[in-house]
Amino acid sequence: MRLAEELGIAAGFRTSFLEGGIREITSILFGKELFFPSKIELILRIEAELDEKNPKRAFSIARQLAALFQRHGVYGNKACLEWDAKPEQWQEKIWKTVYESCEYPLRSLLALDKPIKTDLSLHLFGFSHLPPLYFDFFEKIGRVVPVNFYQLSACQEFWSDSTESHPLLTSFGRVGRNLASLVEQSELDTQELYEIPEGETQLHALQRELLFAEKRPRLTEGSLQLHEVCSLHHEVESLLKELITLLKADPTLEPKDILVMAPDIAPYAPSIQALFGEILPYQIADMPLSEAHPQVEALNLLLQLEKNRWSAPAVLDFFSHPLVSKKLRWSEEDLLQIRRFVESTGIRWGLDYEHRKRLLAKSHCKEMPAGERATWKGGLDFLLEELALAHEPSRIDFQQAELLGELKACLDQMALDLKEIDEKKPLHAWADWMMSLSEHYLSENEFIAQKIQQLRRVAPFEKAYGFETIEGLLKELFGEKSVTIGKHHLQSVRFCSLLPMRAIPARVIWLMGMNHDAFPRVETLLSLDWLEEGDYFPSRLDFDRYLFLEALLSAREKLYISYIGNDPYDQTPLPPSSCVEKLLPYIDPAFQFKHAPLRVTKKQPPIFLETEYELPQGVISLDLAEFARAFRSPLRHYLAERKIFLREESSLESEEPLTLSALQKAILRKEAMRGKSMLEKAQRSSNFPLGPYGELALGQLKKEKGQLVLPPSDTLVVSDPLCVAVNETLSVELTGVIEGVYDKGLLVLDKKSVKGACRAWPLFLALCAIDPSKNRLFFAKEGKEVEGFFDDPRLLLRKALNFYFLCSQKPTPLYPDWIDPFLKKKPAALEKIALFDPTYKWAARHYTLPSADRLIEKWHDVASTTYQEMCDAWF
Repeated sequence: MRLAEELGIAAGFRTSFLEGGIREITSILFGKELFFPSKIELILRIEAELDEKNPKRAFSIARQLAALFQRHGVYGNKACLEWDAKPEQWQEKIWKTVYESCEYPLRSLLALDKPIKTDLSLHLFGFSHLPPLYFDFFEKIGRVVPVNFYQLSACQEFWSDSTESHPLLTSFGRVGRNLASLVEQSELDTQELYEIPEGETQLHALQRELLFAEKRPRLTEGSLQLHEVCSLHHEVESLLKELITLLKADPTLEPKDILVMAPDIAPYAPSIQALFGEILPYQIADMPLSEAHPQVEALNLLLQLEKNRWSAPAVLDFFSHPLVSKKLRWSEEDLLQIRRFVESTGIRWGLDYEHRKRLLAKSHCKEMPAGERATWKGGLDFLLEELALAHEPSRIDFQQAELLGELKACLDQMALDLKEIDEKKPLHAWADWMMSLSEHYLSENEFIAQKIQQLRRVAPFEKAYGFETIEGLLKELFGEKSVTIGKHHLQSVRFCSLLPMRAIPARVIWLMGMNHDAFPRVETLLSLDWLEEGDYFPSRLDFDRYLFLEALLSAREKLYISYIGNDPYDQTPLPPSSCVEKLLPYIDPAFQFKHAPLRVTKKQPPIFLETEYELPQGVISLDLAEFARAFRSPLRHYLAERKIFLREESSLESEEPLTLSALQKAILRKEAMRGKSMLEKAQRSSNFPLGPYGELALGQLKKEKGQLVLPPSDTLVVSDPLCVAVNETLSVELTGVIEGVYDKGLLVLDKKSVKGACRAWPLFLALCAIDPSKNRLFFAKEGKEVEGFFDDPRLLLRKALNFYFLCSQKPTPLYPDWIDPFLKKKPAALEKIALFDPTYKWAARHYTLPSADRLIEKWHDVASTTYQEMCDAWF
């Protein structure tokens, strides 16, 4: 202690929160250990007394009563003692039973006798509110040991009972006035150490107004600012931009001098981490435990599998967690392959058929149609069957057999382990079970072990509990918000939630999220609260208003406030928080900024307006499939030539499909044309509907198959190049395959239409050039046939190749669906045709599309050159 005194270093002291500190003080000064049950202990004691058959409802009621019991044990005044003596309502009877074996603050603190004199000294910091019970307790022990109470007061006048105080003190200061009243009514020695803000800024002027409780002239100055933004992410962007400006303008200002608060900082964390990054160092306090302890998240994913019906997304989310994949020794490639297994086999939810029946029975639903399709067992059995028997196409090869075996073994073990969720057992048995799960499936579990040990300590009862109760207790254990991200940064902007003891003095304070529906936060009045008269207990509204006032007083140079001023769905204007509205008269209108909404990315210049192209020279080899692609989807072909392939990210589904998509139907028709069983292929499809919907889809396929007129067809392999001289300097050699070739020509799975003919046009011309006797085009949906109208197909094939090279060099709008309006110059008809090509939809979002009139003006001649002769002859 001498060394500490000589060096000016504080030593030999301990810090504690209020309730823990009171227990420690009573042990030292009164020689009595007080046992105040925690909230979790209260929940268990109350639940044991409830006559409620529904475990989930019982836990919910016990949780609400536990919060009320803790409050009433401090603020209940004489009523609590009456409940101990003569309980009348059912809540009072539970109260008496619960507190027969433990203590609550009112009863235990009032019963304490004279404190023992020691060399102990107490210092109380950061209390915006102190219950009268605790205030009297500290006043009592202050007679034998030094007790120093440090209170932040917004006003140096006697404002606790003033009716003519400053309007902001009246609106925001109820909590502070109540505490000031306790101090003024006591016999404590008080010493005032008010610091008068000396700066000539609007913020300092307002702080002086509050200090002296009087109105003063307004200043036109920017130390108080209000920023209206359009989204949460935009709010963080505006914050970063303003902070960079402030730091550049004032070399003495450092990141550690900036404090940013929000009602709940957690939703802002992703934007803060993404935008601040390496630009400014930052700390984010009051984050959920899972942010620093991923074991919590991993265990929760495992325990929620049964509630999520073992859906494919839920299971893969669990496997993809870093702690789980590390324990199972699965690489990123292994996880991707497992995802492919799930997508290809159509696994949706449920372990097997019996498991599905149990889940549906719990939800009072009807049984599913019998069968294992779309379950994990059904999907894995498909893959095992394909390993043993050849299938086309195959969804697995022998190199993946080991991974499939590991996946099946893991799922079987998980199903066996999680079966215990439906059981009832004592808390210590549940604790052992959860510890076993964490050891078996997580590569790290130290934090889980600590928390489960807490659960063991509050589990003296041998009562058997269902998993609903355990789930609620885990939420209480893991639901705290006390983690700080980036706490190793000393020079950093500090982010935190608006909570007591957070508004410490800072040169710049920024309040984010001051939205009308987010702050002050709403506290739902509990219908179970039966206390009619007790000491004043600040509501959530009172607390938040006082926190706002503390932030206003703690800002040393600047106070900035921001809020979202537009509804994100319909962009209707939204007001700021009621606290901000009361502060508006003190903020100069010149410093009330309305930031423009984020601009939508500007579309690229108009597309489809260039028709000029150059033919290459020499001899070019061209695959027939690539040649045909330019006619089916010219824009997709244009992008493919530049190695740009648009792929929509597939998302795992947890529900079975109700219908077959147009793409699936097209694939099945193609299988039918190849002579394969369309119906068998459909039923093995991963996306085939189940139950009545599957029967309906099957009936439609049978009907559609019956309508198809399918003469025997085969695939023609063009191995000897078909040589076409496009001009004097360019020759093209066509090779590849042509599917659907029958004895008279080419088979098309379409109706007789301009669209269907345009799709088949390049391959039909190539077939006719190879074998002039096969000069018929057969439309299978109607059984209609057209005959080639030309003597030499190579003349038209040259024009088709010109169109191909045009599509390769320029974005082209001549889709088969649009050819007829282009040829007939009908812009109104062109506007009405809905085009479902995904590449076109992508272009429509990213590029400016010309009007129908302008498109026809540009492309009519190209369409006419390529297709006019064919349309005149056949249509």
